[in-house]
Amino acid sequence: MAPHRIFVPHIHEDDEYVGEPRAMLNRHGREADLSAIDSTSPNNAPDPDHIMSTYIRPKVEWCEAIVVLISPDTQGSDWVDKEIDLAKELGRAIIGVYLPGSEGCPLPDGLADYAHAVVTYEEQQILGALDGAINTISDGAGNTRPSAVVRHNC
Repeated sequence: MAPHRIFVPHIHEDDEYVGEPRAMLNRHGREADLSAIDSTSPNNAPDPDHIMSTYIRPKVEWCEAIVVLISPDTQGSDWVDKEIDLAKELGRAIIGVYLPGSEGCPLPDGLADYAHAVVTYEEQQILGALDGAINTISDGAGNTRPSAVVRHNC
């Protein structure tokens, strides 16, 4: 069954791109949730374990898949890497989506290792990856390779 509860990890610099995929997922009967922490409501808690256990872990436990927004600075984000690692640990589907103009930029390590698919910022690509119809890693410029991750749609 296609995942219906989607968590969208991204870096704060990419907040402006979150609304469109969220609205698209909602139009298709999916529930998209974002981090409770973004550029408008940053978390200044000094303890990363508190941030993970209070804000991030509950969202990843709630979701059935994560859709990671990819831009040039995503690769260096420790938080995005932690969200990907947690999603893998919990057995969630992991999808990467290149933001416009970011095609070909390096993938976060966890996404390169654990993604079920990496696609462009297009509605049919995102839905196809979530539904399991697309199981390839795209560089955003039309070149793809098979995902090393075996996906089971039950």
